[in-house]
Amino acid sequence: IKLDVTRYVEQNLKLQEAASVFEHTEEAIIITDSHMKITSVNQAFENIYGYTFEEVKSKELKFLHSGQHDQNFYESMWEEIKLHDKWQGKIINRRKDGTLIPVWKTIKVNRNDLGNIVSYIAVQTDLREIERNQKRIDFLAFHDALTGLHNRVSLEEYLRNLIVSSKRNKRMFALLFIDLDRFKIINDTMGHEAGDKLLLDATVRLKSKLRESDFIARWAGDEFIVVLDNIKSMQDVVYVAANILEVLQKPFSFDTREATVTASIGIALYPESATDPDSLIKNADNAMYHAKAEGKNNFQFYTKRLSEVVQRKLSIDISLSTALQNDEFYMVFQPQYDLENHNIVAAEALIRWESKNLGFVSPEEFIGIAEENGTIIEIGYFVFEESCKAYKQLREKCNSLCRIAINVSSIQFQQAELLEDFLTIAQKYKIEPYEIELELTERFVMSFVEDNIKILQQFREAGFKISIDDFGTGYSSMAYLKSLPVDTLKIDKSFIDDIGERSGEAIIKTIVNLAHNLEYEIVAEGIETEEQEKFLQKLHCEVGQGYFFAKPLNIKTIIEKFT
Repeated sequence: IKLDVTRYVEQNLKLQEAASVFEHTEEAIIITDSHMKITSVNQAFENIYGYTFEEVKSKELKFLHSGQHDQNFYESMWEEIKLHDKWQGKIINRRKDGTLIPVWKTIKVNRNDLGNIVSYIAVQTDLREIERNQKRIDFLAFHDALTGLHNRVSLEEYLRNLIVSSKRNKRMFALLFIDLDRFKIINDTMGHEAGDKLLLDATVRLKSKLRESDFIARWAGDEFIVVLDNIKSMQDVVYVAANILEVLQKPFSFDTREATVTASIGIALYPESATDPDSLIKNADNAMYHAKAEGKNNFQFYTKRLSEVVQRKLSIDISLSTALQNDEFYMVFQPQYDLENHNIVAAEALIRWESKNLGFVSPEEFIGIAEENGTIIEIGYFVFEESCKAYKQLREKCNSLCRIAINVSSIQFQQAELLEDFLTIAQKYKIEPYEIELELTERFVMSFVEDNIKILQQFREAGFKISIDDFGTGYSSMAYLKSLPVDTLKIDKSFIDDIGERSGEAIIKTIVNLAHNLEYEIVAEGIETEEQEKFLQKLHCEVGQGYFFAKPLNIKTIIEKFT
């Protein structure tokens, strides 16, 4: 007797495949009889709802109801099933532990050949992870990923709505543009992890000084924007801005180290400063740059004059990018002379810029901008090489000349290859490192003191002289000053201008005595009168510099005039 079992085997394989899908799919599958009593569930159902099959066997599907939907919802659902043998939609059910769970549910009717209902099949997809991801996507669309603050999109939408309501109710509000001073230095020297921590800590501090109704957003990098709604007077804004400055200038901790930052704040008022979001932000940004120009760690209100200043800065910023290539920079040198015999002992290298687009631009205008946009690195190398070249010429003509003084930006000083590069340039012109004095600002030397001492020590061990420029205008710590690898202190011109006044003379005497005790050389810059020179001679100040002796000159003129 022969029997063809091919069809039987094929049907059996299909049943096995179906059973495998039933058990291993991630969707919960519930099968009921024609009376909606559960006859089978898969493993995914048990995982999602926390029930075993034995616990739900013969129960009706409605035992999963959460109470989140009213009777009309279920009546409408069953009406749809009766008409189309199918229903799909989102529904909130309840797990065994009571947790509400959103699912996407599909119910299908299974009929036999006679059209009678045999069973119902309910397939449910757990929406929790999908909704969590969607919430995060929605959150990130309007919030900053690092700080959790509102982002640009959220800020602009908020401002549009606030302007409408403020116009209708004739209310005033203020927009504060906050930039963290020295953040880039910390981020570059201590690493991005430290930079992120600083931003998070700064966020907490900022929020601590604001009302619940105030709006705060991270604009970009280390820039924040705060909106103070419904303010009564400018004094309210001044109070908040002052509190922000105070809380941000307290030291930030990074493991075993600390760093201090300050803030520059620009303030624009609605409707006085502008009446649209873009102009308000732009004007507050302008005021913030004015605060930086005023020495940082302060706040400034927007004025129309500021707009002109910022436009000038923007033009300088753009022109700097091509200034070197266009050969627009040149060097002048101001002699430093022995106050006793008036012999030239050194010369300070000073850069000048004759822009093709802007005309003459003073260093006070462009150096800070060059440091912000990074062009100071290239400019610094230009200054160093041109200074070495000029010094070589001058040294051949002037026997009393000992050194060339070159200003180095704190930004450039952070370059890892700077020492090696400077030595290479010096060797190119056959100049010994001890003939080169690197001038650094007091503020740089006293920031991250331990790190900077190490850097200065490396340059000094290589032979370079180190000078602190504008000494007395910063915040030198006496505890560190005695251990600094420094050769020269330069008394700032502002103190020389005060000669003839008791307080000014007392400060100069203190600085000179301090330098002598620490065996530093003293250079007094900004000497403009005979009276100033004689006062410094009496104090045994070694070296002078200023218009009384000579203005900054090109190297050819110095050679003609003094050799």
